[in-house]
Amino acid sequence: MDIDMSALKGVAAERGINLEALAESIEEALWTAYHKGHGEETHGRVDLDRTSGHVTVWRYEFDENGVRTGEF
Repeated sequence: MDIDMSALKGVAAERGINLEALAESIEEALWTAYHKGHGEETHGRVDLDRTSGHVTVWRYEFDENGVRTGEF
């Protein structure tokens, strides 16, 4: 998924919102939506590339002891 960063910058400027704060809010909202659809045991994050607008969902991997070993 990609977000039009020029449009996002325009919205931020029009509303007087810090672009970084807006991007972080979008990442959090997307993660919340993903998490609700994939269960309580899902851990990870969403990254919004501030240059290209590309969105990536990362899920964390854990070993048998619950230690985070990576992400995919």
